[in-house]
Amino acid sequence: MVTLAQRQDVLEALEAGRIDAALVAIDRLDGGWLARPGTQIVRTGCVHSLRINIGFLARAEAHDLLVAPDRVIDRARTTGELSDGTRWPAAPGSLPSTRR
Repeated sequence: MVTLAQRQDVLEALEAGRIDAALVAIDRLDGGWLARPGTQIVRTGCVHSLRINIGFLARAEAHDLLVAPDRVIDRARTTGELSDGTRWPAAPGSLPSTRR
């Protein structure tokens, strides 16, 4: 696990090969794709329908690193533990509730 300074560019670090995978806000990734049209950065398959979440990213040659997060997210969506209707709690450490 690596921690980047607030001003360090995580997408630049991925492209340079200094890190293999990262958890990044989707809007940051979208901006990175626009700024770097030929990028080798790929994301997991799960994206919230409103695109207001974070996503797991990896360099294209390290795409296998995304298999585990995809599998866990897919399983959680299948069992209902994670859905588009999940409301995340305000209090740290408490569990999310689902809108009915």
